[in-house]
Amino acid sequence: MCSNNKGKIVGKWKATSWPGMDEKDKQVMQKLGGEEGFSIVIEFTDAGKMIGILNMNILGQTKTQEVMTADYKLGTGDWIFFTNMKPPAKDGKTESKDKIVISGDTMTIDTEKGDKVTLTRMK
Repeated sequence: MCSNNKGKIVGKWKATSWPGMDEKDKQVMQKLGGEEGFSIVIEFTDAGKMIGILNMNILGQTKTQEVMTADYKLGTGDWIFFTNMKPPAKDGKTESKDKIVISGDTMTIDTEKGDKVTLTRMK
């Protein structure tokens, strides 16, 4: 089994677009201080853990909240398998098979449900 993402996925990635993001979401982000006021960060650890964190800077105070966790395993090519997802997906599933393409410092996740998320590597 040979993964295209081996050696590339580990680290912190900041979401630049996500399912359902529209012009209203962009306006809210600007009111909260732009990208510095609101961010979604996904961290992939070398121990096979994925952690999703929501950061909000409100009136100069940063609020951080873990919003999701999962275990992950790299599959063949661009495939990745998530298990033990918390919270479960809206349909109650706790597992997912998604496609992740990493090109330089950009990650694109195409989910099993047909959603697309774009992220940029944090340095």
